[in-house]
Amino acid sequence: MAVDPLEGKTGVQKSTGQRVIRKDGQWVPLNPGGKPPVQEAGMRSRMDLGLGPMMAAHGRMAATERKGNPFSLDKNPDNAIAKFVGDIGFSAGQNQFYPLEGPAKAIGGQDYQDYEQAAAAFEAQLMPIMSGAAVSPSEARRQIRASLPALGDSPATLAQKAKDRERMLNGAAKARGLPLPFPQTDTWGINTTKPPATGGAGGQGGVRRYNPQTGRLE
Repeated sequence: MAVDPLEGKTGVQKSTGQRVIRKDGQWVPLNPGGKPPVQEAGMRSRMDLGLGPMMAAHGRMAATERKGNPFSLDKNPDNAIAKFVGDIGFSAGQNQFYPLEGPAKAIGGQDYQDYEQAAAAFEAQLMPIMSGAAVSPSEARRQIRASLPALGDSPATLAQKAKDRERMLNGAAKARGLPLPFPQTDTWGINTTKPPATGGAGGQGGVRRYNPQTGRLE
């Protein structure tokens, strides 16, 4: 009988982030009895309530971003001005309220409101999850806003920010023991431990990912 060249190799099930090992010609869980870390009830509730709206908000943002920056001055001057006004109001409100929210909405119109509502919903649902994980509200807000579009973002930057949101959602889903919503998005520590290609030669190599569609480690 031919020897399976992958026998004993380990990998990561891409759709769930679960570690697997090749045994007797099959991929089986490396730790069959393994369970997600036990979370306190408040955190579980926040994640259960927030994951659905976060997924929906990201979907609305991503659909808009595929058409270009919704705040592009040359294509959407009203939205760009509205964003500028809204950002001034946000800063003036010391991250607590938006004193110029009304004027910004009036300038930008419905498309601006739709996009801003999606971004605000994503932030609002993720904030209590991150704040409940020993992250200060100001630091949580800073990290979240780094993944939301801003004036002047290029298409490449928009795409990278969308990937960052997908990684946040993968992390939240893995923490709750749910299938990864974006298994094709490499998320370090979730479905890969391989350093990014741009990380240089100094990082440690990680396990390869198992792709159930090809039956291979990749």
